[in-house]
Amino acid sequence: SKDNGSFLSVMPIGGNYAFNVVADGYLFYSEHYELETSSITKPIIIEIDLQKLKVGNNVILKNIFFNTNEYTLLPSSLVELGTLTDLLENNTGMSIEIQGHTDNVGSESQNEKLSLNRARSVYDFLVSKGISAERMTYKGYGENKPIKSNDTEDNRKENRRTSFIITKI
Repeated sequence: SKDNGSFLSVMPIGGNYAFNVVADGYLFYSEHYELETSSITKPIIIEIDLQKLKVGNNVILKNIFFNTNEYTLLPSSLVELGTLTDLLENNTGMSIEIQGHTDNVGSESQNEKLSLNRARSVYDFLVSKGISAERMTYKGYGENKPIKSNDTEDNRKENRRTSFIITKI
């Protein structure tokens, strides 16, 4: 609803879904859902507290996808990339650092190179959409900034991510 932003959606089982929330003056919120089983019997209820735009905000891009050990953006990334493009177009004074991260599988040097190339892929996409290269930098952190321990596949999956941090408003 317009008053509180609540809504209800029914999505078929067996699909992957991107969920985005956008409001002027705030960072967007995104989530990714894989509905692979019919065992989901309860609704997914989430409460979202959008963050005001400010220097230092760090956002994980949850709907940016690459094949294993590759850095070509997959088509399923386009919605999230479009949302990021819109954020930058609507906030022309904003600058960001795009960050690539990996898990600890493979050599450290391979992971640093892969994370750099993935961050560069997002940067190149944004430049191709007309975002000034002067407003963006990109960096690959490899396996050096995990958000979870690398002891399970689920944790490693969360560590394999692309994010951005606002460096200027």
